[in-house]
Amino acid sequence: MRKARILCVRFFKICCILLSISATAVIVYSQRGERGENRAEYNRLNARIEAEEERHLALELEREHVLSDSFVERIARERLGLVRAGDIVFHNIGE
Repeated sequence: MRKARILCVRFFKICCILLSISATAVIVYSQRGERGENRAEYNRLNARIEAEEERHLALELEREHVLSDSFVERIARERLGLVRAGDIVFHNIGE
């Protein structure tokens, strides 16, 4: 009777160990797909960050150009019709 009980306890321990190993394997295997999805998302976000950094650089260059004196003067002359002091203005009265 005592041997049977010892065998039953050992069998129960082995079953518990096998169940724990199986559960761990299932969890690890299921998370494997999530890691692949996370890696794809990580790569997509890195590509987006690079694109936004390039866009930021282009906008910074455009900002510097727009704030330059030559650009401001050209826009003032073309769109607003302003002239510098001492410039001679000609009006086309034929049209």
